[in-house]
Amino acid sequence: MIATLNNEFIKVFKGSKRFKAFLIILLMMSMISTIIIKVSKGNLTVDDVIVSNMIMSLEILPIYIAILSSDMITDDYRNGTLKMTILQPISRGEIIIGKALFLIIFTTLLMTFNIIFTTFFSGFILGGMPHSKELFMFLIKGFLTSIILGAFGMVTIFISLIMNSSGAATGAGIGALFAIRITSVTMATYKILPSAFSGVFITNIFDLFLRERGNIPFEKFIISMIFTGAYYLCFYILAKKTFEMKEIIY
Repeated sequence: MIATLNNEFIKVFKGSKRFKAFLIILLMMSMISTIIIKVSKGNLTVDDVIVSNMIMSLEILPIYIAILSSDMITDDYRNGTLKMTILQPISRGEIIIGKALFLIIFTTLLMTFNIIFTTFFSGFILGGMPHSKELFMFLIKGFLTSIILGAFGMVTIFISLIMNSSGAATGAGIGALFAIRITSVTMATYKILPSAFSGVFITNIFDLFLRERGNIPFEKFIISMIFTGAYYLCFYILAKKTFEMKEIIY
């Protein structure tokens, strides 16, 4: 599992142009939103800017996760690195867990970087800084959000395993993301499900910890976490079964 984590970090940080492009997008979003607020002379604080920027980042983070997870699987097949990994004393289930764990850790690092950069940049532009306790709470919320995003990552890992093309896997992952969002909005509009059960759609839980500035309703929290766990478990089982039936080369 450690080997899987190391391989994924090496692939992202050493040779991924997509990662650099995504990082630039995050930085630009933070700077532009802060400058707009400064120019508009609104009454928003640095805390408001951080929350707003984190919520905006959740519009593109799932898309990046879909791209990243598809590359994790298809690149291993295309480059032949999967064969070397499987020759080690590690099961295919452990490989999947390692890749899912990488997504959680990597997303946490992105969220943490985004929060810290936005905090200092908006603090410099707008004046004032959040208290250390508030900043710590933002970092905790970012970590919890990353765990939920990791559940969507498990979905896209499964999708990637049933496709041989990185482009097709990415497209299917992004398609699944928008299909879930459209379905959830439609069902919410027609009140097909009670609001407490909106977590059946993983996209509805992405910003669970960000929009609630106060305490999250206990029932909503528990149900959302149950559904998040269900996504991990169900799609891990599906991914593991699919992986075990696949050849190690295309």
